[in-house]
Amino acid sequence: MKCNVGGTDRAIRLAAGITAIGLGMFSPMNRTARIAAVTLGSAALFSAITRHCVLNEVLGIDTCSPLEAAEAAV
Repeated sequence: MKCNVGGTDRAIRLAAGITAIGLGMFSPMNRTARIAAVTLGSAALFSAITRHCVLNEVLGIDTCSPLEAAEAAV
């Protein structure tokens, strides 16, 4: 997979994913909202870890610098 999630984008996705999962697990929301929060948080966390986002790929967005892409390929 080609890297298309750069440093700042990755940090935001990581923080948002952890926050959403935490809210889904520990907040007093209804069950549907909790499942949605954990699902969205997991997707954000996955894209931060793998440095690849399918939606970015479809939209042609690439926030990964050439240096980061070289590091991700190793």
